[in-house]
Amino acid sequence: MKKVFHAFLFLLFSLAIFSCNNETAKVEDNEPKSAEVAQDSSQKEEVAKAAEKTLLGKWSVVQTKSKGETENFEKGALLFIFEKDGKLNMINEEGSSTAEYELIEEENIIKITNTDDAPETWTIKEWDEKTLIFNANSPDGEEVSAILKR
Repeated sequence: MKKVFHAFLFLLFSLAIFSCNNETAKVEDNEPKSAEVAQDSSQKEEVAKAAEKTLLGKWSVVQTKSKGETENFEKGALLFIFEKDGKLNMINEEGSSTAEYELIEEENIIKITNTDDAPETWTIKEWDEKTLIFNANSPDGEEVSAILKR
């Protein structure tokens, strides 16, 4: 009876060790997968952020400051639409105008050329996927600060 009991305990002990080793293998096996998933999701986030931070599309001017005066706009009252081909459409209740733009991201500037060939330089102060804040300098020396939202 003792031999059977000892054999039974040995078998039980062996099963316990085997199952612990098996669980450890599962955990070790899952770790690289979790790391891969984390790496994939962080790469996807970076790609998504890069894709989100773009000038392209509609921007609504919500506030401008010029000569110490602040003017607030209702969202959609003044729209800037940046197109892929370098065109900028500015639309308000009274009409629209078109300009050409060039983004020089390394210098944080947007160069604008209006239809009357008057160049402007917009210096970007803040820019993320939902907000664009810049100072615009016209050739005649006038400076305007603007806040745009998506």
